[in-house]
Amino acid sequence: MGLGLLLFLVILPGGSWYYLQKGLDYQKELRSELTTYQELPAFQLTDADGKLKDSSIFSGKIAVLTFVTPDVIDQPKQMEVLSKLYDQFDKKDESRIAVFALNWPTEKRSVFKSLADKYNMNNPNKCFFLTGENEVVQQLLNQGFKWPAENKEAEGKRFTLSSTPQNPNTYPYFILVDKDRKIINYYDFKDEARVKTMVEHIAISIPLEKRPKPRLQREQEK
Repeated sequence: MGLGLLLFLVILPGGSWYYLQKGLDYQKELRSELTTYQELPAFQLTDADGKLKDSSIFSGKIAVLTFVTPDVIDQPKQMEVLSKLYDQFDKKDESRIAVFALNWPTEKRSVFKSLADKYNMNNPNKCFFLTGENEVVQQLLNQGFKWPAENKEAEGKRFTLSSTPQNPNTYPYFILVDKDRKIINYYDFKDEARVKTMVEHIAISIPLEKRPKPRLQREQEK
């Protein structure tokens, strides 16, 4: 009986504290990888339904943004990763996804809009496929988002930014934006480890759902 009491009072709570503390330390480490690079630039573009949208659609939300270019060999992988992300966070009201059309010829705009159906990302209130004049979208990217150039830290947690693209015809990054419309990290969608980190960053950035308190029900009297 004494050993059982010791297990109940000391060992089990101690083990629970250890794993809880370990989880808190891991979350703290994840949060340390987030930093404010700049504010999300203002824009006004057209969605797949022809409606004008601006940057206010991300207010109070955690958003992942990316720029998609036609006829690029990595585009399917980029969209597949984004589609999995969409499936994982579709039920979370706090999450948003935006896909910007980069360098899409006018005659191929219908192909861009069809990506929503092709990858089953067709909730118009959660996921936005945004188009505009190519010069406008390119300027938005160049002036508002830029290109990660190199890591500031050995662990690769933060990037320095460059206005000079590594490849002006494609943009291989996902951009994480917080509820205050601040850009807080960049992720190379071709790097599985970075994508995994992005998912963890999104998860810790979205508030926990409020659940009703459990209610004790008395057993019905026979």
